[in-house]
Amino acid sequence: MSPLTLDHDWLQQNLERVNVGTGDDGTAIGSAIAAAVMDRNGRPLIAAIAQLPFQGGLADPYIPDTLAAAAAASDVWIDCCFPYLAGSKMHDAAMKAGRTRYALLATSGVESFGRLYGGVDFASLMDYQMAIVEYLDRKAGSRVRFSCPAGTGVEFVLDAVKLKRERVARSAGVHTVPGAQSLYPVKGSVRGRVVLGALFDEHYRLLRRPAIVEVDGSIRSMNCTAAEDGPSFERALRRAAGGGDFGFMIHFTMAFHP
Repeated sequence: MSPLTLDHDWLQQNLERVNVGTGDDGTAIGSAIAAAVMDRNGRPLIAAIAQLPFQGGLADPYIPDTLAAAAAASDVWIDCCFPYLAGSKMHDAAMKAGRTRYALLATSGVESFGRLYGGVDFASLMDYQMAIVEYLDRKAGSRVRFSCPAGTGVEFVLDAVKLKRERVARSAGVHTVPGAQSLYPVKGSVRGRVVLGALFDEHYRLLRRPAIVEVDGSIRSMNCTAAEDGPSFERALRRAAGGGDFGFMIHFTMAFHP
């Protein structure tokens, strides 16, 4: 698929300054997006950095000041890094500045980007996405239950949608990939067991054996059945909770991109 024909709303709506960036394994996706931006008379900047060793605030020492300055000065920042920049100080500063529309693409490469934005009827996908957001908002206060063959069994009280997708990303803030929607539990309402087949604590990996999280209001216990996974997972939970305990489950995400 030619990158100049990708049907992506961010690339079609009045782009002035676009920082396409922060890819960690080459610039193929950045170059493809930049070509589409230039085709629409935008002014792209491609920034490539080494892959970050950690996620979120742990990555702060590895992020150059020049990248932070570019992000805060952009109208659109497309982040193709994984670990991604969201959660870092530079991301927080850019969001607080109130100018940047941040697209969290994470592991996307040229082929997956084409599938996400050019491989479907994008308008129909967004119709479906908008309908799901409206439905979840109307159902706030309802009880949600879900399970999976791996052993997950969870229920919680649904809260209102906190991060609402726009059909076209015109507002400053965080914008995630299409075809996915988070469900937000009322704090302290989650009960049950979550069985994980992958972790993204300090780095992302598929697990050799599953991790099991028991929740009764807050997270009561975590058990990594492969010993090598336990220390970093426990550190991540305690760090996110601010110290002593394991904290709370704050959202679940469902995916429906075809």
